[in-house]
Amino acid sequence: MTNTTTKTLTVNHLPGETWNWLKMNDARVAVAPMSEEITPTMDVPAAVSTVDSLLGKTAISTGMGPDMEALVAPARVLCFSAAGAVDAPVRLSYRARGGVQQIGAAAFTLAAGSTMTAVMDYAGDAAAGTLAVQTKIQIGEDARLRLVQIHRAGEHIRVFNDVGARCDAGGRLEVIHIMMNGGPTYAGCRADLAGEGSSLKADIGYLVENQGLLDMNYVANHLGKNTDSEINASGVLRDTAEKLFRGTIDFKRGCGGSVGNEKENVLLMDDAVVNKTIPLILCAEEDVEGNHGATIGRLDDELLFYLESRGMNQADIYEMMAQSRIAAVCRLIPDAVTREALLKTLEGSGEA
Repeated sequence: MTNTTTKTLTVNHLPGETWNWLKMNDARVAVAPMSEEITPTMDVPAAVSTVDSLLGKTAISTGMGPDMEALVAPARVLCFSAAGAVDAPVRLSYRARGGVQQIGAAAFTLAAGSTMTAVMDYAGDAAAGTLAVQTKIQIGEDARLRLVQIHRAGEHIRVFNDVGARCDAGGRLEVIHIMMNGGPTYAGCRADLAGEGSSLKADIGYLVENQGLLDMNYVANHLGKNTDSEINASGVLRDTAEKLFRGTIDFKRGCGGSVGNEKENVLLMDDAVVNKTIPLILCAEEDVEGNHGATIGRLDDELLFYLESRGMNQADIYEMMAQSRIAAVCRLIPDAVTREALLKTLEGSGEA
């Protein structure tokens, strides 16, 4: 590209705005023009079709919003589809190159009754760069996609990770996000639960350290009757890290009988960290149930005393608890190869 003008993206916009002076309604990020498309290393089971599709260019809404859509628009869409039960996972490994701005796009289409697991792993070089990847998902009736996305691109790579999904009747999206060892990271995920009985389950584990920044926006859009959503986030902040979590359950008119739950548990390891949490429930329907909450703070004094009385110092206790938060989410990963590699990395006994 010859255009070198930096532009400002507005991403991760909160569906229901809070006070503007809090500066939490969205994230505004200056980016240079994307200079190249990234192609992942792929491991695709024979049962999964890789065909041309217009899905990636449709109006499926995503968590990060229209500016992210425009950013990745030049990228070709890698499309994966299933028409039955797929036992082996689709694995996509992205390695961002330092010194460049890279974009990528993927799409998953599941026919009625299909099941699929997809693992998208973001790594990077030890030089400054940007990686922006958008994933769009169409889940048919009674189909299920388990989507695992791992952020470990290193402190020099800025990552934009955007997800948008639409679920038909009985369709289910299960998202696992692991965010660690990264530079500035912006993650958005929106699921439109359009069909009756469709559902979303999102499990997020994060470790933000040094001068790291993590900005998140998760939206469960309840459109159909008897839909269900569950958003769980658990993470650790230390050093001078900053994190903003937006979690929205939006009950639209006509979604009677729907249930939504969200919660976040944050461990603060240092006094200089900045934590911002917005659990939000929007409601235009009477016959629904929504619950939200957050637990934020340091370790309980009684627990610290108990562990110290058994020979552990406070630094080791906090390190153990920090690793356990991420490990608990890692253990939910359905792909054993990916799960065990990440656990070994956390334990310091191997590399993923």
